[in-house]
Amino acid sequence: MVKNEVRQFLANIAPQQPIWVRYREPDHLQREYRDEENRLVALAIYSTNSIHPTALGMTVVAEDAHLFSVILADAQQEARRQKKVRLVTWEFQPFSQFTDWLLTQGFAIWRQTVEPMAKLASVTVTRNATIQAVTLAEVIANQSLKKQLLTWSLRQYQRVHAINPMAPTSVEKWSHLALPEALPNAPVALIRQGKLVAYTFLFEDDPGVLTFAWMGAHRIDDLWALQEIQIKWAQRQGMKQLTGEFDSTDDLAWQTARKWPFEPAPSYTMIGQQLPDNFESTK
Repeated sequence: MVKNEVRQFLANIAPQQPIWVRYREPDHLQREYRDEENRLVALAIYSTNSIHPTALGMTVVAEDAHLFSVILADAQQEARRQKKVRLVTWEFQPFSQFTDWLLTQGFAIWRQTVEPMAKLASVTVTRNATIQAVTLAEVIANQSLKKQLLTWSLRQYQRVHAINPMAPTSVEKWSHLALPEALPNAPVALIRQGKLVAYTFLFEDDPGVLTFAWMGAHRIDDLWALQEIQIKWAQRQGMKQLTGEFDSTDDLAWQTARKWPFEPAPSYTMIGQQLPDNFESTK
């Protein structure tokens, strides 16, 4: 009965919105808010992420501003109950009234993410074709290069996610997170005198779509050289589109989103609050 009521409550919200994404996750934790006639008037869904374990996620739909302080106090208490020290939410811009209100309550914009698309046929690359890149399979087969790639990419991931920290992670564990779904026969890195100078992980999350993922470079021009090679490779494979998940906390990724002819994409924003050590709910 409650499940049907929640689905009806969310019926006018687009299925790609964060509240639906969290609601579809198995074993999610939700809190309902009702009026005096027991009608559902607000919904909060809490979520956790084992890779970023210090934060409690909350996704909220609420139109009644009188409930905002109650919803926030409940979420803060739930965060403390789960021994979390951060509270985060996500929303596409423009923000809801609730999220605008959070920004007056000690929350701040922590990160913006865009996932734009570009037609690979519209991407023109002209760089010298003699520049060589190594595939992921070649890197894995070379213990020195493999260690360089995994150590560097883990350090870079930790750096750009410092505001919502990653759990302590060994290079070996990172390899199990980063490598299994990456394209093994795609060019992944540039090497100079036995040292990695640039890398971009590649995925094909959807058929025919090349996805730029984690990246690093000592010089931006090396990154552009590598990505041109990767784009040429994708074009030869018959792939049709280029995309990526580009975060504002990652300068190289943010520049990549502006380097190639991507179509405009909505900004998916993380808004967060770090709970003070002496936090007590004012509910």
